Amino acid sequence: EKDLINISKKSYRSSSDEIFCMIKNLNSDPVSSDIANTAIRMAGSSGTVHLDSESSETTIIKKVSGYNFPTTVPEVFISAAKFSYEKSLSKPKVCVIDGIVEKVSEISGIIQKSYEKNQPMIIVARGFNDDVQNTLGVNFETGNLSVVPLVVPYDEFGANLVNDIAVVSGTDLVNSLKGDIISAILWEDIVEVSSATINPSLMKLSITNKKTKDSVRRHRKFLKDKQRNQLYNADVFDRRLSCLMGEGVIITLGRDLGDQWGITKDRISSHLKIFRDASRFGVINLDDVLPVIENRRIKASLKSIKNTSNIVISKALLVGI
Repeated sequence: EKDLINISKKSYRSSSDEIFCMIKNLNSDPVSSDIANTAIRMAGSSGTVHLDSESSETTIIKKVSGYNFPTTVPEVFISAAKFSYEKSLSKPKVCVIDGIVEKVSEISGIIQKSYEKNQPMIIVARGFNDDVQNTLGVNFETGNLSVVPLVVPYDEFGANLVNDIAVVSGTDLVNSLKGDIISAILWEDIVEVSSATINPSLMKLSITNKKTKDSVRRHRKFLKDKQRNQLYNADVFDRRLSCLMGEGVIITLGRDLGDQWGITKDRISSHLKIFRDASRFGVINLDDVLPVIENRRIKASLKSIKNTSNIVISKALLVGI
């Protein structure tokens, strides 16, 4: 117990360069090491690095901002609104409905308030009746309204997308399948986000909302924990986590890696985890620890570790011994 206390006292917060040097001793593969280190530096101290489960023609390391969700602007609305371009909205309200909007009368109250307050609004739902789309589209094109309907995909991934968008927006999900009445939605209950961008050609909704940063972080942790216990649909969780990144970097490995694609992905994943743990829990320099260790078994164990790396992660060392 005395040795453990002495070891824990030697733990300290290290610089990024020191952690990079430590990992270099653990990951000698230059390809995976270079990709991981580049992404970490691009993300910065507060950013997140996400390793995509999909592949691209060549390896892409891309910095992203905002929470990005695959959504579709419905065709009738696009035609009526002449909405074929990217549109950015400042301080829009976001209403998220887990159901289909069948009639204009169901949302007439909130679109009237949007008009009166001169505030844009995004309505995310499973679908919209053609009459609803046309009404919103005509009024958008004439400038009377700035209300945009968005549809989430009907698949295993899209099944939970409305919930993720609601978390990012900080709003309650309206679930018509559980008895919530769409027409009962109050304007005051719909939350405002900092900004949103809708790109119909890329089929993407991007939301910026710093107010929900902590709740999104908790939601990501919940999904990661759930992903570990449900490997059969790990890719679905991976796509959801990618959407919930906020500020960060996405790594998509290229197919040009050939049969090295899988092992490179595993090495990068381990590399990122080591960097994350070292940054979070601190490190220990074994040269500082060995002189104060009395237990022979622990001392021998530390000397063995020192043959690989002189700097080790505090938590991993304390748990290991």
